[in-house]
Amino acid sequence: MTFVKPTAGGCAMNVNRLTSSWVTVVAVFLLGCATTLAVVWFSPIGEGGAARDAGGAGRGEVAPPTRENRPITGGGQGAGGGDVPPPAVEAPGKPAAGGPGEGLSAETPYPVHTWEADFGKSTKGLAALADGLWWDAAGAQIVIQAYLATPRGQLEFLATTLAGRAYESVLYVVCVPRTLDAALRERLGLAAEKPCGGLRGYRDPKKPLGPRLDLTAEFIDEAGTLRQVSAHDLVWNDVEGFTMHDVGWTYTGGRVWTDPEGKEPNLFVADRSGSVVSTDHDPDALLNNPMFDPHSYHTLYANAALLPKFKEWPFRLLVRRRPEGKATLTGKQVDWDTKRLLPGTEKAFDEPPDPADLEEQERAEAERRRKIIEEVHRQYAAE
Repeated sequence: MTFVKPTAGGCAMNVNRLTSSWVTVVAVFLLGCATTLAVVWFSPIGEGGAARDAGGAGRGEVAPPTRENRPITGGGQGAGGGDVPPPAVEAPGKPAAGGPGEGLSAETPYPVHTWEADFGKSTKGLAALADGLWWDAAGAQIVIQAYLATPRGQLEFLATTLAGRAYESVLYVVCVPRTLDAALRERLGLAAEKPCGGLRGYRDPKKPLGPRLDLTAEFIDEAGTLRQVSAHDLVWNDVEGFTMHDVGWTYTGGRVWTDPEGKEPNLFVADRSGSVVSTDHDPDALLNNPMFDPHSYHTLYANAALLPKFKEWPFRLLVRRRPEGKATLTGKQVDWDTKRLLPGTEKAFDEPPDPADLEEQERAEAERRRKIIEEVHRQYAAE
């Protein structure tokens, strides 16, 4: 085998060839980049739109999609050089002149309802207690300004403030919970039987203690008709197939917390948590559902068959004492075709016993059996 010693000239020739190849690759790459940039620069956005802004603001910049220029499938080209106009929105049926929603135009996507337009006149002559809070002496009831928070979806509350979990509540109120609690005590003469109604924590199965109240919701629907329904009918039980049982709401009074460091003495927790009316058991809420369902979060929904379709819809929430001896009723069925409650479908029923009472009965029964067994053993031992 013969070995050939490489020469200096041969190495230089190989280096020159490699350098030439790399130069060629880089040149081809730069040429491709230049071609791509040129195509992007001079090509239009679509079939009829220019790639650059007509005003020349920014080289090659395209205005971000907005409500006015967002492309719409199947739409035509506008006069603005390719911008597709939004589809025309047909306003729903307009209420009678002078009623809520007056002044609708073709550009309005839904009826315009405001608190002043819907209920401004109804609060004239009532005693104003605070922002969003009135006292109706003739009806012996408290009037609360509220708005629709959740037209559909799972619930844990009937009403909160915006500081709370409004996304899990049918309504949100604008008044301060501490002020509402003071109005309930002074105007309706309420007093909590125990702190927080005896609830020891969130979702405590124990039945809360306290006086019962009736809550009524009022709103003006899309047709301009005043609707007045029990607040229970705003909540739909998806498992049982009807609205929430009409058993009233227990006043538990909320919770007061004293900061051991003294930074926030006598903090009314509902002001911070936003809990006002709970469909579950919440010691922070002012009012609680008397009954307990361990699966309530998975069964209770906003009643979409009754509620308006749009958030921020104005409501009036009326709070009054529940008459003594008033029967407890099951929920109502709903005709989903006509979106109406079916009256007469509810019936009276007996509330289930307090789980705490059941536990006491079980302990008493276990003690009774233990004594019987001890007596039997004593007799056998004596024989």
